[in-house]
Amino acid sequence: MRNLIKEELEKIASTPERKKMWILCNGAISTSEIAKKVGVSTRAVQYFIRDAQRLELIRVDKRGFPRRIIDWIPSEWQKLVESVSNKDKR
Repeated sequence: MRNLIKEELEKIASTPERKKMWILCNGAISTSEIAKKVGVSTRAVQYFIRDAQRLELIRVDKRGFPRRIIDWIPSEWQKLVESVSNKDKR
């Protein structure tokens, strides 16, 4: 099951920026906030969310606040997780 999810995730999270978008899709951060944290346009985040929704990996319960349906981040993305977390502390 995990390999299938990873394969689907890798289809859309194909760049470090898109991986960071996945990490930040926790339902508590808006698409515009995600864009700022990742350093991309809001439109780029919206495209990512659209792609993830098509694969049924993300849902948007509250307008503009995407959340991973499966709360899983590949362990090999740990450095990206840390870099996103460190930005919050600055």
